[in-house]
Amino acid sequence: RPEQSHQLQQPEADSAIQREADRVVPENTGQPVGRVDYPDVFEQVWREYPLRAGANPKKSAFSAWKARLREGVPPEAMLDGVRRYARYLAATGKTGTEFVQRATTFFGPDRNFENPWLLPVSGANNQRCVNHISEPDTEIPPGFRG
Repeated sequence: RPEQSHQLQQPEADSAIQREADRVVPENTGQPVGRVDYPDVFEQVWREYPLRAGANPKKSAFSAWKARLREGVPPEAMLDGVRRYARYLAATGKTGTEFVQRATTFFGPDRNFENPWLLPVSGANNQRCVNHISEPDTEIPPGFRG
């Protein structure tokens, strides 16, 4: 009978599909697919890294971080760089803006974490307020022809 042969083949076809699914989809280990377990020192750096407007992918930053570790950069040097950078951004009012570097760039091959990130000098002796309107000049310069 055709109906019986179809019914007999169905379980075999189902098991072939299941075997294929088992091959393609890894067994559920309880962790989300693509999850990365980060070391404590990187988690500390990530907590201290200044917030930015826009994307800042943690996984990419961790890849750059590991590359610097392989080059022999101590984790403390990168953490110190993050702290200097955070102080610089706070002093310039850029924390939380799109001007904060992505951590991937910061820990990248250019090693921006090694920059001194000096705080801007404040005071009247070498900077003027950008919102200050200067007094108009009321004298006509000599030789002016108008």
